[in-house]
Amino acid sequence: MIFVAPKTKQARLWVDAVSKSLQIDKSKAATMYANLCGFTSWDRVVEAIGRAKPSMTDEKVSQDILDTRKEFYCEVLVNNFGMNETLAEYMINRASPSSEQKPKRFSINTDALFEQGDDEEGINLHHVFKSLGLDTEKGVDEAAEKLLGDVMPEGFSFENFANRMRISKPLDPGAWFDMLASIGWDLVEDSFREDYVYGEESFFAVKDGVKIPVFITSLTRVPHDTDDDMANHVMALVEEFATEDLESDEIILFWGQPSFKKIGGKDYSHFGMYYTDGQWHEFLLNRETSIHNVFNQHRRMDSVDAPPADLSDERMMLTVAAVRIMNGIGDNEKVSYLTAENKSGWNLLMPTPAG
Repeated sequence: MIFVAPKTKQARLWVDAVSKSLQIDKSKAATMYANLCGFTSWDRVVEAIGRAKPSMTDEKVSQDILDTRKEFYCEVLVNNFGMNETLAEYMINRASPSSEQKPKRFSINTDALFEQGDDEEGINLHHVFKSLGLDTEKGVDEAAEKLLGDVMPEGFSFENFANRMRISKPLDPGAWFDMLASIGWDLVEDSFREDYVYGEESFFAVKDGVKIPVFITSLTRVPHDTDDDMANHVMALVEEFATEDLESDEIILFWGQPSFKKIGGKDYSHFGMYYTDGQWHEFLLNRETSIHNVFNQHRRMDSVDAPPADLSDERMMLTVAAVRIMNGIGDNEKVSYLTAENKSGWNLLMPTPAG
């Protein structure tokens, strides 16, 4: 099968997006693109574009042709590059080389990318995820081990499985948008993206006339936890996308849930990180905190453990409101709260049914 892109720019964008997503060299991604399109090398691709008639894109062909293309692409990824069959299909669904859509980076488990999905007894990691459900939030390791017992695939990483679950919980960007609007932030309404895309902005906020990308993640992290590899990965991914794709040198990232701590007799709420002057900083939030105030916090305090009094969240009002919003708890719905304690003193508020 041969596919000729209308312009080399589309092919180069695909190579760039895939190399970053798979964390491979651009030269390997270029070879991958060439093979997928039926060519032996990137040079052959470039020669064909502009000389040969462009092929019809995925959006303009019949379903039968589209299915045939995807089957061919998956065979190339599996046979030529040794890719896991399930992840090969996943990748093609998000980055088809014959789509007219602008290629974008995507989240993929690179640790399992070139591993076989089935062990000797036929257990497939994809099926494990489906059987447990992506919205599972408790006892992931124990539940998986109990479910599969002795037939767990050899080499399966429980730590990696749990990490993937941390960033796979459902997210509602609208809940964050509404919460920030309620405390007076100037948000760009037409920038709001209803569907959450991992590693990309959900909307923009305005600071001093400049649009700042706002990112959200289901991952929860407490202050100073620099050893959280998954959180560090999310921050690096967000930073790269914002600075390179959005050309923004300032960023706001909200964790999946705020954490709180009592300091000097006052309650403080930690909501996420902000990026400015090439550095990430923790930030606190209350109902009076403006976006301008957020970006000035690293100048006002050396640590979120020694904050100024005006950043306190009285009776944890914003934390409670955020937890209710993020968990879909209605205004008139009664719930109780449990505290999930952390050795740092920054704790999480967990809602439970009242009564």
